[in-house]
Amino acid sequence: MHSEEFLAEIRNYKCKSLAVRALEKLLADQIRVGFAHNAIKSEQFSELIKKALDRYKNGTIEAAQIIEELIDIARKLKEDIANRPKDMTDYEIAFYDALADNGSAREVLGDAQLREIARYLVEKVRNNITTDWRVRESARAQLKYEVRVALNKFGYPPDKQALATERVLRQAEVLGSIVVSG
Repeated sequence: MHSEEFLAEIRNYKCKSLAVRALEKLLADQIRVGFAHNAIKSEQFSELIKKALDRYKNGTIEAAQIIEELIDIARKLKEDIANRPKDMTDYEIAFYDALADNGSAREVLGDAQLREIARYLVEKVRNNITTDWRVRESARAQLKYEVRVALNKFGYPPDKQALATERVLRQAEVLGSIVVSG
């Protein structure tokens, strides 16, 4: 993980484009390692970086500004990783993030209920993963059905279930590829 001293050192690089590239690589590595099992967080942080870099490449912001933005993203990333619940596995956290990414679900169900759903879904996904579930449409349909049943069972907001189902299935693909290849 990056230290404040390292970030300060990068901020003071004479060649600002080198500093930008160093930060971009640092962040990509931290996302890959810190969120290897978490499709949602990986996508969120990658998108933050992409938007910032796009503004820099388009000339909307200068090198000093992009460096500050990337340092801020690095701090947020570090904080997010440090604040993970200690009573949940990486997989449970990933499914929690897939469910909690919808702000109204967090308000309606609360943190404890979302954790319970995440644990339940991890178990369901693990029980339904087969070597070919990602390619066989019937296996994927069964998993989608299981997710919908679980969301209904736990009272997930109906208007947000379709998006949550897709996010959970995306997360299940990550878990499935790890279980199948590991």
